[in-house]
Amino acid sequence: MVSTLNEQKITEYFKNKSILVTGSTGFLGKILVEKILRVQPDVKKIYLPVRAVDAAAAKHRVENEVVGKELFGLLREKHGDGFKSFIQEKIVPLAGDVMGEDFGIDPETLKELRLTEELEVIVNGAATTNFYERTIDTIVIGYAKQNLTYFLADLDLTMDVIPGDMVVNAIIAAIVMHASSSFEKIMAHPKPRPPAVYHVTSSLRHPVSYNVLHEAGFRYFTENPRMGPDGRPVHTHKMSFLRSIASFQLFMVLRYRLFLELLHLLSIICCGLFGLGTLYHDHACKYRFVMQLVDLYGPFALFKGCFDDVNLHKLRLTMADDHASLFNFDPKTIDWDDYFYRVHIPGVIKYLVK
Repeated sequence: MVSTLNEQKITEYFKNKSILVTGSTGFLGKILVEKILRVQPDVKKIYLPVRAVDAAAAKHRVENEVVGKELFGLLREKHGDGFKSFIQEKIVPLAGDVMGEDFGIDPETLKELRLTEELEVIVNGAATTNFYERTIDTIVIGYAKQNLTYFLADLDLTMDVIPGDMVVNAIIAAIVMHASSSFEKIMAHPKPRPPAVYHVTSSLRHPVSYNVLHEAGFRYFTENPRMGPDGRPVHTHKMSFLRSIASFQLFMVLRYRLFLELLHLLSIICCGLFGLGTLYHDHACKYRFVMQLVDLYGPFALFKGCFDDVNLHKLRLTMADDHASLFNFDPKTIDWDDYFYRVHIPGVIKYLVK
């Protein structure tokens, strides 16, 4: 990679381009669509296949789950009364299913839109996700509600996190770099070469330990306590952590499971009277919630590996004025404590805590 990327070259690349993005209703998909529209309003079309029964349902999903989100606030402010017409001109919702052939898009629609001839960029960001797969945020939510007092973690280990906008910036930079250098590669290497893999990570270049998140969380919720049902501030306590799955499971049995079994027995004997049935149900739900988190999160909480970011570093070296760029993806520019305290945790509270 010998070319140099800068803001002008990147934004100019997307001018008059037709792009298809799968997974646009997801976290990264929305950020990508908004970023392209914001930095290059002269993009030709962005096609968004979403799971829907027909065109009307697809349009409804995109309006409500993508462009209707607060993320598009800057574009609304920029275009004012013309925002709706701008979106209608640039965004093309498509009813489909990424599991099917041609993304499940109706053949007549493909023919009518001439997608096979028009498309120049395809970004496949579709994935099967649910609430429990965002494990770090789930733990932050549990801590915010003061439902978690103990959890499985080694606070000295490195957590591999990266802000979503940096992931999108890296995607955009990689698209432009590979598109601009494709002719050179074909001439220099007539035979097909394996595709480049970019790990957008922080664990090698700018590692951060779980303890930084823990301390930032404790400070944030101490200074910004949540209100309880009675309208009073909820006291923030520090969580305790156990460093192995075996020790955590033993702790949960001794501390909670035995109590739950006794409570269940009393509830049966008393036929659920005196609120014992409700009390058992509430505590059992909390117990299952924590154990589900551990089942999912356990292998990652104690993971000691790092991801190779050599290709990402090579891509970063092609960026001119990387730190100040609209497309910065260098984790070294992040103050992790400040990021968790001022950006990540407030975002989780605002958008995820009900």
